[in-house]
Amino acid sequence: QQHHDDLRQNLNVQELVPQMRKQELLTEEECQELRSKSLTDCERVDRLVHILPRKGKSACAKFIACLESEKQHLGHAELVSNLKETIDNLKHWSSDAATDDQLQDSNASSESAIV
Repeated sequence: QQHHDDLRQNLNVQELVPQMRKQELLTEEECQELRSKSLTDCERVDRLVHILPRKGKSACAKFIACLESEKQHLGHAELVSNLKETIDNLKHWSSDAATDDQLQDSNASSESAIV
């Protein structure tokens, strides 16, 4: 939620759309939707946040790459840093969860062998 708020306050989606299209992160239809004059800046961010998770595991990395390529003139350096930190934390959390699952599976196998 914190990063969503950061995005809503600091991200100009319209300026990033060409780079996201170039990275094949967005379809032409999605680009047109995000450029719609009827949307506010906050609504554009909300739509983008809705679109990106549906793009697969690589979408987040591609999005950050777009932010990094544009950060010099858009001022996204802090936002990029915060998003990378969050992703690193999520990766760490995911690997811990996978290790816990493996331990539980191992314990279950050991218990069934004992019985």
